Amino acid sequence: TTHAIVAGWSNDFNGAVENYKKATAYDVAGRYEYRNRFAQYLLDYSVDNEVKTTEIQEIYKYAMQLEEKNVTENPQDYLPELYLSRFNIVLGKLDPKSPYNDIALQHSLKALTYSETFVRTYYEIAQAYLNKKDYVNATAQFEKAIQLNPDVGISYWYLGAVQMQTGQVDEALTNMTTAIKKGYVISENDYLNLANVYVKRNDFVSLVSVYEGLVKVAPANAQYMASLAVAYARVGRIDDAVAAAHRTAEIDVNFLSEARSFVEQLGRTW
Repeated sequence: TTHAIVAGWSNDFNGAVENYKKATAYDVAGRYEYRNRFAQYLLDYSVDNEVKTTEIQEIYKYAMQLEEKNVTENPQDYLPELYLSRFNIVLGKLDPKSPYNDIALQHSLKALTYSETFVRTYYEIAQAYLNKKDYVNATAQFEKAIQLNPDVGISYWYLGAVQMQTGQVDEALTNMTTAIKKGYVISENDYLNLANVYVKRNDFVSLVSVYEGLVKVAPANAQYMASLAVAYARVGRIDDAVAAAHRTAEIDVNFLSEARSFVEQLGRTW
């Protein structure tokens, strides 16, 4: 297992899989955790990598068999059921009609019978519905998660993401804002998606907040700083706009001419 973990750190997928297979081949104490570590490694891998080829899918199916053993050996344990649900979600995400999505629901709904207060279970159920393009049931699951624990910010973000897909933009933005207020740390891509929405709505007050977040996430990105300068100018924060323009040119000298022209158009000297 240690060799597998180190191989994973080195982005050696084949080496990690080979060692995880060796580790889980032994019927010894700790096998429950070794199987789960293998499962988590594969699920983490699927975040940034497609699971399309037959060879890769067979590895996932092998790990699923190991989780089935955890289910058999540990009745009333929701964790193996959730691992099996997520495996099926990964395998079924490209096809709304895939039977993997229905199997995922079976496992996550079974996990729910073991613990109705584990928020993650509702996320898994919702994701299976999202795979099936069933946004009504997906929304209902995220709403249940919020009711269960209204202080978990990510639940509001997930709900907002579904509402954005279904055209409920105002509701989506309200929930996404609530998510951030409750401590959900959004990614660079999340910020960019929000920026696109606010640009279309000409909401420059909100754009200021978005670009302020982006320059914290990616301080070396001159384009984000330049966009922040424009947003400041549009809401009348001229001093901040000038300062952001100067910072843009400091980050990337290729922006110098454009930044100088921008500042002069604001009636200030460079």
